[in-house]
Amino acid sequence: MKILSHPENGPFLIHCQHGSDRTGLMIAMYRIIYQNWSKDEALDEMVNGGFGYHSIWRNIISYLKKVDIESLKKQIQTKE
Repeated sequence: MKILSHPENGPFLIHCQHGSDRTGLMIAMYRIIYQNWSKDEALDEMVNGGFGYHSIWRNIISYLKKVDIESLKKQIQTKE
């Protein structure tokens, strides 16, 4: 996430083996942290956006619902 905070480092390609789990998580987190989407909006795009999400990855949904976004934002800012 810290690398993504510097657009001059881009463009970025984020991909995992199937494109449905780690990629979806990274993009959802980007939407929430940098584009100020709600968790619900990001989850909806990840699950229903037609990008290959598979319900076997329920732990990702649980993580996104529980993650402390404000804490992550502070960690990203303080490490720059």
